Amino acid sequence: ILTAKKAFQGLGWGMFTRFALTATYGRIVFYDLEGPFLVVVTDMNIKVDQTFIEIASAAKRIQRKRQYKG
Repeated sequence: ILTAKKAFQGLGWGMFTRFALTATYGRIVFYDLEGPFLVVVTDMNIKVDQTFIEIASAAKRIQRKRQYKG
């Protein structure tokens, strides 16, 4: 994921905050928390739009907790 992120930047395509890999039986979503990644494994039948909203919400909560501790 970090290599893909650097490649996107090198090509001038900008940054991405989430990256999804889709396979026959499921999906893995990587959400960039500016250092670590939140990784979510889902079933293939889950609706992507709603899943991305929920993942973004969880990522924001994690980032807020990291700010309080740091």
